[in-house]
Amino acid sequence: MSAATWQQVLAAAKTPDDVIASARNFVATVDYADLARLPEVCKPGKFVDTHDVASYAYDLARHHCDELDSTVAETIHKLSAFFSQAVVRLSQLAAPQPANREVVKLFTS
Repeated sequence: MSAATWQQVLAAAKTPDDVIASARNFVATVDYADLARLPEVCKPGKFVDTHDVASYAYDLARHHCDELDSTVAETIHKLSAFFSQAVVRLSQLAAPQPANREVVKLFTS
């Protein structure tokens, strides 16, 4: 899937479990050889709950790629972009929704 498609998948997630399933599916699309070359701290683990997704997003975001070869750095950036968006979606789902209040859509697709 393209980056836009994964953004659409996350935007369509209705529950935290949908986001977690999307995270698993996204990682499954990354080439195994590319994942194997990642530094230990950047290798994905199991995604059981929202904490796992958020923790991995944090680990990716704080990792410096300066000393890594371009393929490894690209994989980290790709993973980081997805997981950053996943955390944003999780926070949106966790936010209280106003009852009986019309939500104004600021941006349209």
